[in-house]
Amino acid sequence: MKVEKTPSYRRFQASHGTRAAYLAGHQIAADAPVLCSTHFYYFGDHAPTLPPTLSRIIHTTQGCKRISDRDIVRLQKLVLNHYRPGKHGEPNNAC
Repeated sequence: MKVEKTPSYRRFQASHGTRAAYLAGHQIAADAPVLCSTHFYYFGDHAPTLPPTLSRIIHTTQGCKRISDRDIVRLQKLVLNHYRPGKHGEPNNAC
């Protein structure tokens, strides 16, 4: 995703109550930044296989991971050359 805004959780709740509802109960600090974007790629159960040169960026749990600028450029080339922004699949861990 291309981050466009990073309001605090408090500000995000105030301006986007319905969208913020899914975060309720996760004990998020009021001043924690929320990453907002309308330019994203979601693959879910249709995630493409990454080439071996990008295998180190795979994150198998929720959360975040830092990756190098070099790997970001590689991933951008792969995604931008083959996919349009938006939803490409369904959640693969649906309850």
